[in-house]
Amino acid sequence: MRIRLANTDDVPRLNALAIAYSLETEQHGTERNERLLCELLLYGIRAGEAVVVAEQDGDLVGFCAWVHLPHSPPTKVEGLGTYVVPPARRDHVSCALRKFAEEHAVRLGYRYVDGIAASENPAGLESVLRRGFRVVGVHVRRDFQTATPRDESRGAAAVEGLLIENDKTQLPELL
Repeated sequence: MRIRLANTDDVPRLNALAIAYSLETEQHGTERNERLLCELLLYGIRAGEAVVVAEQDGDLVGFCAWVHLPHSPPTKVEGLGTYVVPPARRDHVSCALRKFAEEHAVRLGYRYVDGIAASENPAGLESVLRRGFRVVGVHVRRDFQTATPRDESRGAAAVEGLLIENDKTQLPELL
């Protein structure tokens, strides 16, 4: 397994991974975003940012992308995502990708990375927490099409427990 920075020659294969990533994250409740992700990956490659790939036997089997976006503070990179194809999972590929991305980001002068881990993906959340990430907030969403009327008691109950329903883990225990 070879971990390295992506280059423009990788873009077609990297885009295929980005599409697979987008389809998989959709299953975890995240909106599909492969077009934007592909554009940001190319932007990051051209800017020399931490767009990292895992290569095995000439095939790309994963990526991790940490890119500084124009609106971000100068010391921060945005974690666009980490994805490893299913046959290569559980071999610590995502850890190796993140480690390489972190080392590269530090060399570039960045101090921290922010990203989102879907609560419906406990393996992904566990992976980043093992790598030293910490939970610094709770990402919330209101879907306009399916929103229910305002319910004051429901809000209070949710804040009390902050329960991640999929894996029945109390969020405060993760901190």
